[in-house]
Amino acid sequence: GGRRLEGFSDDELMVMFSDGNAEAFDLLFGRHSTSVYNFACCLLNDTGRAEEVLQETFLAVVRSAKTYEPKGRFRAWLLRIARNHCLNSIETLRLRHEALRESSLQIVDPPSPLPSAAEQVQADETLAAVREAMALLPARQVVSFFPAMAQKLNGRQRRTFYADNTTDNRFRPARVHPG
Repeated sequence: GGRRLEGFSDDELMVMFSDGNAEAFDLLFGRHSTSVYNFACCLLNDTGRAEEVLQETFLAVVRSAKTYEPKGRFRAWLLRIARNHCLNSIETLRLRHEALRESSLQIVDPPSPLPSAAEQVQADETLAAVREAMALLPARQVVSFFPAMAQKLNGRQRRTFYADNTTDNRFRPARVHPG
């Protein structure tokens, strides 16, 4: 089995593999898989992606077996394939992150029709301040500044609201003319 192939060089094993000897490939994988994996781990700093690069690299070896030219530089050729797969992995990851970043910029939550808690507190405080300021004004000024509000009050509400602010019994609220 595999023991009788151990004395062959990497180039010789590639030639045998291209001729259909699967044991030759198994021996090449056994000789170089650890160095390809460690090389990919160093470049990628990611064991999962390094495993993918290891698989892709040896898949490329299988696909290139028929065209491989034995020149005594199998390991350099193999690590160049691994390097290219690492660079592809890095570029793919970069593009994926860029796409995610761009898509997250486009995803905008629609504005809520309801005010936030902070906005509601601020609105309540503003309304309270306006009411306090209105309470200090004479009724005629309130009505002249806020005729629409005066038109919405019924007679009893007007009398209660303005009771302390006027002594003029002839008070009539301003008319609001529809625009």
